[in-house]
Amino acid sequence: MFCDEVEVKFKAGKGGNGALSYRREKFVPRGGADGGNGGKGGDIIFVADENLNTLTDFASRKQFEAPDGDKGDGNNCYGRNGEDLILKVPVGTVVYVEDEPLVDLVKIGDRFVIARGGKGGFGNSHFISSVRQTPDFAELGEPGEVVKARLELRMVADVGIVGLPSCGKSTLISRVSNAKPKIADYPFTTLIPNLGVVDLKPFGGSKGQSFLMADIPGLIEGASEGKGLGVDFLKHISRTGILIHMLDGTSGDPVNDYKVIRKELELYDPALVKKVHVIVVNKIDVLDTDTRKIIVDLFEEAYPKLKKKLMLISAVSGEGIKDLVFRIWKELEKSRKSLKKESVIVSDEVKLYQPHLDLDQRAITATLEGEVKAGCVDYLVGEILPPEEKPVRQYFKVKGKRLEQIIKMTNTDNEGAIRRVYDIFDKFAVNKLLKRLGAKKGDYVNIANVFFEFRG
Repeated sequence: MFCDEVEVKFKAGKGGNGALSYRREKFVPRGGADGGNGGKGGDIIFVADENLNTLTDFASRKQFEAPDGDKGDGNNCYGRNGEDLILKVPVGTVVYVEDEPLVDLVKIGDRFVIARGGKGGFGNSHFISSVRQTPDFAELGEPGEVVKARLELRMVADVGIVGLPSCGKSTLISRVSNAKPKIADYPFTTLIPNLGVVDLKPFGGSKGQSFLMADIPGLIEGASEGKGLGVDFLKHISRTGILIHMLDGTSGDPVNDYKVIRKELELYDPALVKKVHVIVVNKIDVLDTDTRKIIVDLFEEAYPKLKKKLMLISAVSGEGIKDLVFRIWKELEKSRKSLKKESVIVSDEVKLYQPHLDLDQRAITATLEGEVKAGCVDYLVGEILPPEEKPVRQYFKVKGKRLEQIIKMTNTDNEGAIRRVYDIFDKFAVNKLLKRLGAKKGDYVNIANVFFEFRG
């Protein structure tokens, strides 16, 4: 089964909770806190693999989850990190998040972290200080990132063959390469793209001279508007350096066939018509000399600049194939130096599509969202005023990467953990910022979907 596009959900592992523990040993006075940290959650990582040519594995499984980190334990025992989940994808896979290209895995072995595992929570021993000798709280593990992505495969080939159905594309690629496509005498025999390695040595070339050729399912007029099969696979020729326009010499009007294909390519992506093109008229084994000359004359009349690009071959008898193979090799040698395949920088950090991570992680912003009735919030932490004392309260929203991370890792059922959050409000200047916005004692503050009462 061939699959070149799929939507998948990825969930990285959650960090392990920090331990809340105290040493209780005979003859050890003031044993104190000894809760260890939790382990980091596993990442989900893409790796480009040359042995894959389809996204079928992702089509049959719509969600992938990495293991969580283990929780910490007493005696300062740290939890084990969650194992990273390595997912192999075909070379040429493009990853989209919210319809924006995130990364393009165009080289064998390219790696990319699609979802980052959560940070392990600190155990209570981490919070020992001169003013906090016996911390009575520990952090929760940070949730792993959840990413919904669309994967799209774009085959990485040097040469792409396009043409109307039944013009002989599959026969040609089977003749010059190791590909074994289905060949029959009816239209749309090819339902999926075929890839083949063309080795020049059997044609008299040197050892090591080879290139990758792709056969694209037949196009028809209107393909760019969704008709036929070709529009689903035109993306596979976006990376090719050379396009072979395969024409049927027995069709009656090869020139018009060329016009149709060229128009569809231009409508789909104008960049395709700017590539190096080789025009090939196939099936000349059933054409006499006069008919061949007529076809050449008609092309020269309609497209004078194509005189040197037009080639006559027979994929069945082999006539002209050797010249075609070396013509392609010559064009590839000329174009490889100037050809720049579109790509996105590969990185193993998720910040590639979260540019705000490049900013100060302690930076915060606050906005006044409006007024709400007292008690009309989902979950309130640190309540100091009963609803009747302030029936209408202002509602503020505070954002900041590090601050939100701390809130997500806070056990809001623990009083000591809540006291720590209010201490952090002072350290991060949250209170100062809210006062400038007009916050009063008892107002609501929303951070990472957790509501706090503003204490002033």
